[in-house]
Amino acid sequence: MRGLTDDFMRDLKEGSGALRGILDFVQADDSLSLEIRYDKCCYINIYYRGSSLYKISSDLKNPNRYSFKTDMKYFKAHKGRDDYFITMAKDLYNTRKYVEAIPYIKAAIDRHIRFVKRQGEKEAQQLTVYENNRSPVANSTHYYIADFEYENTEIGGRFDLVAIKWKNKQRMDAKLCVIEVKFGHKAVDNSNSTSPKKTADISKHLDDAICFFSDAKKVDALKEEAINIFNQKQELKLIEPIGNGIKKLKSLEAKPEFMLWLADYPPDSAALYNALNNNKDKILGIKDFDFVIASSSFAGYALFDDRVKKVADFMGW
Repeated sequence: MRGLTDDFMRDLKEGSGALRGILDFVQADDSLSLEIRYDKCCYINIYYRGSSLYKISSDLKNPNRYSFKTDMKYFKAHKGRDDYFITMAKDLYNTRKYVEAIPYIKAAIDRHIRFVKRQGEKEAQQLTVYENNRSPVANSTHYYIADFEYENTEIGGRFDLVAIKWKNKQRMDAKLCVIEVKFGHKAVDNSNSTSPKKTADISKHLDDAICFFSDAKKVDALKEEAINIFNQKQELKLIEPIGNGIKKLKSLEAKPEFMLWLADYPPDSAALYNALNNNKDKILGIKDFDFVIASSSFAGYALFDDRVKKVADFMGW
């Protein structure tokens, strides 16, 4: 199950812990997000602008040692540009000064995004994590984001965001919510595209959701992971505290939610309505989960319940 071992948690939390400096940096920097991962062993990813700045994993043979990995493409020089930050990032990383390297790797990622590849959707995902978990308004929103860029080959789940929807925070009454993020309008409806490389659209994600949520064992496994991650992130002080002290989340109610979250979608585009109308019968037949769509609270990525509507109501069916 996804979650950090006691040793890993201690090395993050304790003053003398091998990873305490990393946690201190993340706690103080709202542009960073620490996500808990599992693949044969537990590890963490530190994200910046939707890009993985570090993958930090424990040594299976020596749990007191950790390996740090970043994508070497960030260290590629850009022709005609001042490469000071990239040089510093590479030098500090290669000499294992991992905490000191963070600001320079961030600068290298900024340059990679600007001159090589824009992130768009992944940046929107991380902004959603920040606004609902750590921002000044986080305690008034109705969703907590447990993970983004979630993938678990064991249960066959791959989702943009895995969230907890609060019904009552004081009583820790909540339900599971899986969120599919779409940035702009091009990936909303690909029904008329002939490109062999076309991205997954709403129809594909809806089919995947129906398949996943029809398997109660997979859904229960995802709920268990979401609960465990929420409780560990509270301990690590990576989310705004709920009330006084730490309150453990113990369960999530039976019926989950699947949300479409469209960031910067142009209101004059017909792509969304076409995609939903093309799947009307399928949507009206859904029984295992609530299919909802979110709109922004004026301008922003905070998720409020009164801005989340069932798709059938949104479409007026």
